[in-house]
Amino acid sequence: MLDKLFNTVLGILNKAQLGGLSPLHFNLFVNNALVKIYGDLLADLKSNVRKQNWHLEGKDLANFSEHIRQLVEHYSEILVYEGTVVGAEVQFTLPEDMEFVTDVFAENIKVDKINYSDYRLLGASIYASPSSCSPKCAKTGRILRVSPATITTIILNYLRRPKVANWTYIEVDGKAMYNSSANDFEELDLPYSLFDKVTNLVVEIASTHLRDFEVTKVANAEQAQDASIDNKQ
Repeated sequence: MLDKLFNTVLGILNKAQLGGLSPLHFNLFVNNALVKIYGDLLADLKSNVRKQNWHLEGKDLANFSEHIRQLVEHYSEILVYEGTVVGAEVQFTLPEDMEFVTDVFAENIKVDKINYSDYRLLGASIYASPSSCSPKCAKTGRILRVSPATITTIILNYLRRPKVANWTYIEVDGKAMYNSSANDFEELDLPYSLFDKVTNLVVEIASTHLRDFEVTKVANAEQAQDASIDNKQ
């Protein structure tokens, strides 16, 4: 899909007579577009869930909120791992690509995620302290704190950030030729239904870049010409 995007963007830019686009800039623009789409999906999910609560959504294939939810779930991951007991809690180092904690389970018991201040207050409470039947967790930075300390293994469901796309190539007669067998190649991390959206975003960013570049070249040429005239005088 990434190579298809590259060729589609180049075709649109050439049709508009804006010139070519280097692989370096293409990769930068694609990843900028991915970040924007990711944020838009989360915003759309919130907006459409509100419509669903107001019974303004259809059913089955007409349920747009569910469509958005499944697009977001493209980035959903499940991880089972053990933590380290530190005092009265267990600490888990969260994955580097994690963006949001969705759910936390200790076997078949859901661990309630609360803010850190409530977590500390409950931990100090005699009557409402976390237990194996009612465990609690709080996120601070990349650490997930779970109480009680008897829960040393969790099932973490989280949303990861999009992988960094990388269109790789080899040079043949000075021209970049697509090479997906390179070790650092990374496919476009996006549901296919959003292909048109990422195309439009990359074209928009690239068009602005190329137009600004042309303006800069003209300005530099004029400055060089003025400098040449001044030197002659």
